[in-house]
Amino acid sequence: HQQIVHLEKPERDQGPALAAAPTRASATAAETALDAAFPNPFSRTATVPLTLAQAAEVDVRVVDVLGREVARLAQGARDAGTYPLTLAADALANGVYVVVAEIRPASGDTVRFTQRITLAR
Repeated sequence: HQQIVHLEKPERDQGPALAAAPTRASATAAETALDAAFPNPFSRTATVPLTLAQAAEVDVRVVDVLGREVARLAQGARDAGTYPLTLAADALANGVYVVVAEIRPASGDTVRFTQRITLAR
């Protein structure tokens, strides 16, 4: 009898623009990605790593289940590298939120990533 385990990956699709401001961690990246938030679920703060393969305009925001923006994590031009974005739970209620990242490199189409994150105190 085999057990099947499904691992959730951040969704990736094409789409328009979003928002906030990270700290630069590394100089190069192989692939643009919104890596898994940790810890998830979280109670005080969560780190959402954003990796850029090349310089790009970024817009990263957090929305609630009704689609209302509750936080902006990054916005503006960023060089290639990895940025650990921090989401603080201070003004948020327990529940499920979605991190939405829109990346617009100078040499390509806008890429949109989404990822669920849960706040449980």
